[in-house]
Amino acid sequence: MNKKINEFLVLIVTIAVITLFSIQYYLVKSTYTYRVAQFRSEVEKKTDKIIKNFTAENRILSDIDIYHNKLNNEYFNKKISRNKLMKSLVTYNPGDSITQILDKEFRREIPFMDIDFALIARKYIIKYDTSSADTIFNKSSNMDNKIYGTLDNLNRSFISESFIASTSGLFTNKKGEEVRYTLLTQNDFHISIKRWEWIVLKRMSMFFILIVISIIIILGAIFYTLNALVKQKKINDVKSDLIDNITHEFRTPLTTLSIAADTLYRAELIDNKDLFIQVIDTIKRQSLHLKKLMDQVIHSSLGAHEIILEKAFLDHETYFNALIADQQLSMKDVTIKSSVAPITLDILIDKFHFTTAIINIVNNAVKYGASKILFTTTYNDSTYTIEIEDDGYGIEKDNLIRIFDKFFRVETGNIRNTKGLGLGLYYVKQIIEAHDGTIMVKSVLTKGTKFTINIPNQQT
Repeated sequence: MNKKINEFLVLIVTIAVITLFSIQYYLVKSTYTYRVAQFRSEVEKKTDKIIKNFTAENRILSDIDIYHNKLNNEYFNKKISRNKLMKSLVTYNPGDSITQILDKEFRREIPFMDIDFALIARKYIIKYDTSSADTIFNKSSNMDNKIYGTLDNLNRSFISESFIASTSGLFTNKKGEEVRYTLLTQNDFHISIKRWEWIVLKRMSMFFILIVISIIIILGAIFYTLNALVKQKKINDVKSDLIDNITHEFRTPLTTLSIAADTLYRAELIDNKDLFIQVIDTIKRQSLHLKKLMDQVIHSSLGAHEIILEKAFLDHETYFNALIADQQLSMKDVTIKSSVAPITLDILIDKFHFTTAIINIVNNAVKYGASKILFTTTYNDSTYTIEIEDDGYGIEKDNLIRIFDKFFRVETGNIRNTKGLGLGLYYVKQIIEAHDGTIMVKSVLTKGTKFTINIPNQQT
């Protein structure tokens, strides 16, 4: 069930992210297309202004018109061929002067763009009053028909403006007859701007920044929501596990107490002093067990900064030797070896809480298969170090980083059914941190685990 929920959440997030990026892609593409059209429109307006000013003020264009009229008359009277007319239309020398003048104007009017241009002859059609038409050329733009300009090719150019003109006139043919004609022409003015894409993208920089910020915010909101859902699910799982563990842990002592209480009502127990004491001891032992369980639950609700310590200076050697002896006495099947630093030193600790923390580590080691425990203390540079090493089952790497989490219990292999609420090591860490200390753990699966506690020490 949990796997299906996780897969569903991953699917929802994936769909949301894909949808988000699809929308953003469409928005960026549409905006880029609009900006390109806007950029071209801007260039076209400036180009149109330059060309109109040039046309109005420059007499070279008038010379070209006169030249073209001369060519037409020669063609009408069969003095030049069609091919000669076609070639002559685009090879008139004044074109070089026009190129230089326009190039200078472009650099003056649009100084921040590297612009190349070319005027390309596209259509040249002569219509006679007899309704017949003589098409000199009528084809798509190509560099063979360049009249003037700096462009070398049309690959990355666009048409800024098309000049369509219609001119009527008369010419006298060889028979001495006047013939009316109409000349239809179309010339395309091509513009090419080097690195124009970067110019457009640069103008969109603020837009891209806003897009990136919006994506980060939306993705952050999605993952924050997902993380909140996952955390809530973990809380629910922990709550469920806690209730199950508490129910399991409390049932045994409560059942034992119930049986012991029923036993006290039996008549034969009154006359059997040894049995009576045994039942009382059972009640006492199970009551202490219940109290221990309750203390774990209560202490688990406190953080390290909330625990109130009653510190006192204790002779470290006397304290730890007594602690180890008590543990060895209560654990007949476990060998505890110790190496307490043989120096005169008092350590500042809360005896009750610190003792409970050490016992929790030792009990945890025994619970998870330890038969031998090595207890070592050292002192160096005002830091007191305690190492507790066992030969138990060990802890897997994935579980190692979580063993100090509240309610976490290892549930693999031979230790699936070990008892406990998952609060022991969490409590240990809170106590050590309350003493301004640190606790670290190393473990090798099937070989054992080693806890290292460092606490700062203040000499008396």
